[in-house]
Amino acid sequence: MSTPNRRTFMMQIALAGGAFHVAPAIAVPPPMVDESDNDARGLRYIADASAIDAMGPKHRWREWYAPGRACGNCRKFEGSASDASGGCPNFPGRQVSAKGFCILYGRKLTQGRRGLL
Repeated sequence: MSTPNRRTFMMQIALAGGAFHVAPAIAVPPPMVDESDNDARGLRYIADASAIDAMGPKHRWREWYAPGRACGNCRKFEGSASDASGGCPNFPGRQVSAKGFCILYGRKLTQGRRGLL
């Protein structure tokens, strides 16, 4: 059996360091935004925007909401169109429902015949 030398020690350190870089890739997805959270209440976040229609015409969301507006088609949504949830810069470290809505909604820009729409 050979005695460990500096080269062997440095290779072992490099391999151990590489193992720690793989661990974040297997991390648990961030938690969902809770509607009762202070940030969510301040931005009037609701997890299911279709429920706003049932709330009546004088509800507090009516000022900003229009049918068809949802986090899934907002320009800030960080998921794909088929995802049930995704990240949002309005709620860092948490995920929003694709069916959700908040007052900072901004529709995604699409490429039309005359440029961005």
